[in-house]
Amino acid sequence: MNNDYLNRVLWLVIATIAVLLAAYCLPDMEIGGTQLRRVDLLADLRANPDDDDAVIDSLPTAAVVY
Repeated sequence: MNNDYLNRVLWLVIATIAVLLAAYCLPDMEIGGTQLRRVDLLADLRANPDDDDAVIDSLPTAAVVY
């Protein structure tokens, strides 16, 4: 019996990415009166320039003392 788990895991990753890319290409849908949100794979990586109150750094700038 061939236990090539790396090959299986790689195919699972490829299949998951393919399904998510296919879901990204779908138009906005509504099922049973519920609006479904679009899938955005890179939403966490993309900066939103319209968000003016975004906190860039949670710590205040320290004063330099000589």
